[in-house]
Amino acid sequence: TLISWSNDPRDYDPISADELTRRAANRLAPRDIVLLHERPETARTNDALPALLRIGQQRGLSFVSLTAILSPE
Repeated sequence: TLISWSNDPRDYDPISADELTRRAANRLAPRDIVLLHERPETARTNDALPALLRIGQQRGLSFVSLTAILSPE
């Protein structure tokens, strides 16, 4: 199965967690797959994630893992 993201806030850029949240939230739309990395140099992603999830929920969006998307019902 080929998976591609639709929202790349470029969390690998040297930006703050607030800027990362802004970038991702500005493009956040239903059915988005948001590309985020988990590496030492992208620790700000962990800091930005709670705010991004909160913004999405305020917009009526929900979040699931790729595993949930790919699992047969």
